[in-house]
Amino acid sequence: MDNGFEALYNERRNAISSWQGYHYQGMVALLRFLEELVKKFQYAGHSVEADTLKMKIEWIEDFILFENNEIKEIYQVKKTLTDENRKEVLNNFIIQFKLFDKEAKWVLAYDETKLGDLSLTRDEFDQCYKVHIKEKWLKQIALLESHYREEDYWKKNLNLNNKYSSCKEVRAYLRKRLEKDDQKYTTKVERESICKNYLQPLKDKLTYKDTDFEKFKNCFEFQKITNQGLDDRCKIEINSLFSYVTERNTLLTEQDILNNLYADIYQKMMSLESKKKQENFEYKFADISKVFLDEENAISFWMATLYREREKLLEDIDDTICSKCNDKGKKCSYCILATIKKWDMRKIIDNINLEYALFSPGKADESLKNKISDIKHDLIIDIMEYFKHQINLESNDILALSHQYALSALTGGTNRRDENNLKGILNNYWEHSKIYRDYKGILTQKYNYCLSEKDLSILKVGIDEEEKRLPTFNEIRKTVFIDYEEVEI
Repeated sequence: MDNGFEALYNERRNAISSWQGYHYQGMVALLRFLEELVKKFQYAGHSVEADTLKMKIEWIEDFILFENNEIKEIYQVKKTLTDENRKEVLNNFIIQFKLFDKEAKWVLAYDETKLGDLSLTRDEFDQCYKVHIKEKWLKQIALLESHYREEDYWKKNLNLNNKYSSCKEVRAYLRKRLEKDDQKYTTKVERESICKNYLQPLKDKLTYKDTDFEKFKNCFEFQKITNQGLDDRCKIEINSLFSYVTERNTLLTEQDILNNLYADIYQKMMSLESKKKQENFEYKFADISKVFLDEENAISFWMATLYREREKLLEDIDDTICSKCNDKGKKCSYCILATIKKWDMRKIIDNINLEYALFSPGKADESLKNKISDIKHDLIIDIMEYFKHQINLESNDILALSHQYALSALTGGTNRRDENNLKGILNNYWEHSKIYRDYKGILTQKYNYCLSEKDLSILKVGIDEEEKRLPTFNEIRKTVFIDYEEVEI
């Protein structure tokens, strides 16, 4: 990045506290970042391009969009655009334009204004240049050059706390440039060097050119972004991202995600207490991804659902499955009924759903819809009541029959259902490999199948990733899926 432009950042103008008080500014920043993310995904179809984007807030202006670490768009946001703040923004933009020698776009966004024609004329541009660059920046640079022999003059007028300084407009910028390069100005030789290597190049950049107005006009625009429609516009972009962000909490609506995104960026801004944190703050696609995933809430919601399922099991299961339990409700020490309250429900439910991947926040919706349906709930109870005390809770959180058959909630009975079962089993084989490794059979309801060598073409590399090869059939147990009523123990 161009050091001359970066030095325009001044923590004294930082308005984080006021930014936090303005919903409009935050939402405009969020909208523009979401819009650019969607464009990247639509262009490339994956997150590689999206990862090239980032946003800095309250760094030089209200927010700046970057692409490949290069400045792309510079935004100043005004809820109400007035003649006064319009002129102030234009003055800052024109100085930035002169100092920044790469392509970029300057945008003044607003919600409402009573001004008529907002367009920038050459006369207005020239007047801004004259008042703020020629009569301030260039004049103050010339003063420093003319006093290069006087150390006291430089110290006094580059002092940020000197309210009588003759170099108020340029001092913060110059100080930052010099401090970045560890450049002192205590000797005449050092000051002469600064005049040659810093002040002269700065004057060259700031010198008026006949093409300045047209160039600036082509990279500057006013954008009317109505506050009333901001939420809806953000939700449209969020909905578009649903097609590309694969790891997300599918239980969340566009409004949920919008609320979480705004809260997230708001909280991040509140944490920027120091100058260093402000300068280093960046908002990236990774921040968006975390909100889309909402991992903590997805897990909490799933665990709450599982605990309710456990209570339902305790309520619905027949106490008579264990002949050793007494009539007063006291359970024997090794009875399966006595273990239910100790079940790791997340592992148990994953282990009986072999046709689905293990739970993850990105698959929360799939788990909720399929893993604890009423049909599966009833099947687990039926199998436990059928085999009574022969069902055991194994140390690996698997419900098993006589240490030979793992209990599952697979149901078959129709060609389509059987086909879907097999597809799900093979797609998620490796996630459940410990079950296939340790048990010769899987208890089902009306689903009978035996894994064979033909399945090797679907069972891709899993157990030996480093060698990048297909496993041999000896490495895949010839697992039998069998209707529980056909099992003989």
